[in-house]
Amino acid sequence: MTSIIVVERRISSTSAFTDCTNEMLLQSLAKNDTPIFLRASLFYELARRRDPRVLLHIDGLLTTMNIEDWFVAVESLSLFADHKAFLWLSQMYSHLDLSRRLILVQLMGRMVTHDEVPIFKKFLTDIFYSSVIDITGWTGHAVDALLMWCKRRGIKVAMISSGSPYPPAPNIPDSTTHSSSLLPSVTTLSS
Repeated sequence: MTSIIVVERRISSTSAFTDCTNEMLLQSLAKNDTPIFLRASLFYELARRRDPRVLLHIDGLLTTMNIEDWFVAVESLSLFADHKAFLWLSQMYSHLDLSRRLILVQLMGRMVTHDEVPIFKKFLTDIFYSSVIDITGWTGHAVDALLMWCKRRGIKVAMISSGSPYPPAPNIPDSTTHSSSLLPSVTTLSS
């Protein structure tokens, strides 16, 4: 039987930019001579705030051939987390190599709504090539889609938690308490 390891990390939701306005962040972002790894947190914060002006900057990153620019752009779109951003990521999916597709699937899981599940399910076929899936921040709809996809294919799922005091992601069953025949065999491990 094939198996997939599902990993969930805990990420901080506190921002270092609580005292900054969007205008201040956009001014700093516009300084293109600053390396992308120093500007990435600005992209992420503006995306979390859903400031539409960051989309122009994201589009600019996607036109470069630089992998770091591409990653900051798609990570920002996943944090923007609206239907337009989901469709944007979906449209670029077919034009990517397998390694970038795997990254997109993991990022898109953060923004899947009930209405987007059918599109997301189409992309799950590429996770078969990966033995580890990071579901950090995934929506319950995305987790359910993954578990059902694994169940239909007879893929065993092992959940590895970050060992944090917080509960696991929604809808990841603990194998000691769930016995639903609809779900794949799930083992919960702690790191």
